[in-house]
Amino acid sequence: MDAFASDLNALQHRLRQTVGPQDLKYFRNCEIAGRICTVVGFATAWLIVNPISILLIAIVQKNKARTVHRTDPTFHSVAST
Repeated sequence: MDAFASDLNALQHRLRQTVGPQDLKYFRNCEIAGRICTVVGFATAWLIVNPISILLIAIVQKNKARTVHRTDPTFHSVAST
């Protein structure tokens, strides 16, 4: 168990060194794209039942879930330092 813990600590240390401003820029771009999809999706949803609105809203929900699964462990490990 100690070897596993030390491997995880080494991996955490290596990952912290690779996170940089370009990662933050990527996540901000994803957030902006998601907000645009949300606005356009909900703005056009009331017109008629159209597949574009459904698709845009579905993309937002999928990206939110994916972002949480990818970033939540990273943010917790950074916050714990």
